[in-house]
Amino acid sequence: MALNLTQLRHALAENRPVILTAPPGTGKTTTIPPSGLTAETFRRRSSFVQFTKEDLAETREAIETFGKLEGLDAHAYAATVRFES
Repeated sequence: MALNLTQLRHALAENRPVILTAPPGTGKTTTIPPSGLTAETFRRRSSFVQFTKEDLAETREAIETFGKLEGLDAHAYAATVRFES
């Protein structure tokens, strides 16, 4: 059901979440929470991990195992190849 601007304002005023979808096929959906809406709600989050060669050596077996189990062979190989001469 499409909401017009007035209906959207009422839904937010009644503390009901509103889900907005982009055109079909884009895979994009945004949920507007009923309260506490801030810029943080829409911020894209990224995580960065820094590994030394020693860190990778300690976790190499787990990375290779999980990569193979999940069908992510390139991820498993990425750990392996760093120790090849």
